[in-house]
Amino acid sequence: MREIEFRGQRKDTGEWVYGSLVFLKSGTYIVDPNAIPVGVYYFDHPTKGRINVVSSLLGGLIPVDPETVGQFTGKLDVNKKKIFEGDIIGGNTIIPSLVVKIKYGWGLLSKGYREPEYLCDSDDWLFDEGGCEVIGDIHTNPELLDQSK
Repeated sequence: MREIEFRGQRKDTGEWVYGSLVFLKSGTYIVDPNAIPVGVYYFDHPTKGRINVVSSLLGGLIPVDPETVGQFTGKLDVNKKKIFEGDIIGGNTIIPSLVVKIKYGWGLLSKGYREPEYLCDSDDWLFDEGGCEVIGDIHTNPELLDQSK
C-alpha cells in the first residue's frame, strides 16, 4: 500500500512538520500524527461502508504556509530520506533538479528546461545511475538550482 504523507512549514516557526493535509476555511494545516482524536463519530456510506469521522483533535492541527506544502513521492534517496514535492535533488549523474508533480506522477525540473523529466515508478534510472540525494528544497535553498547552469 502506498504511503501518503505531506509536509509543510509551520507558520509560527518555519519548522517542517509532517502528516496528513487538511484545508479549512481558516487555513491550511498538517495534522500532528501524535494528536489525540476526540469527538469521533461514524456514518454508514452506501458504497464505502462505515466511515469514522474525527470531529476534533486534541493538539492536532498545525497551521502551515500553503506555498510550502508538498507530497511524499513514495521514493527515498541514497540516504533513505523521503523525497517530497519541492525537494531539490542532486547526485553523481544528476544536475540539481526540483521534484515537481506532473500529470502522471513525479518529475524533475532542471533550470533552463521548460518540461520536467519523468521520475519513473520502478526502481528507475535515477537510482541505477549513481543514485540521487536530497540536497535541499525550493523554499529554503532555491539557490541550489542555480548550480544547474
